[in-house]
Amino acid sequence: MCEHLVLGSIAPSVDGPIFVSPFDNLPLFATDIELATAIVGKARAKEWAKARLPTLSNRPGFPKFDEFHGGWPVALVAAWYENSWFPGQADRSTRELENPSAWKKSRRPAKTVWSGPPTKEKPGAD
Repeated sequence: MCEHLVLGSIAPSVDGPIFVSPFDNLPLFATDIELATAIVGKARAKEWAKARLPTLSNRPGFPKFDEFHGGWPVALVAAWYENSWFPGQADRSTRELENPSAWKKSRRPAKTVWSGPPTKEKPGAD
């Protein structure tokens, strides 16, 4: 359906345009070249994988190469880029809800503590 789309582009959809991530078409564990192609494009992938990926892999929090699977964990690399290069962009709506200074103060007076149902005094009980 979307074979003609360029990675990292906006795809038409019934619900509106959707973003096609360059990581979407990669396997769960990608090789150096596959990962580099998704990050910097095909033209610069070979050079980037050789010069930049080793440096990047030593940065704090960057996912480690998985020897068992023979590749980089794509979902973790994508999440690292999302959190490292674009902090605060993901899930912005919940972060605003968790910020107490962003909440509006109520205009209603504070309710008193409930002390049970009102008691009716019987007339002439003195």
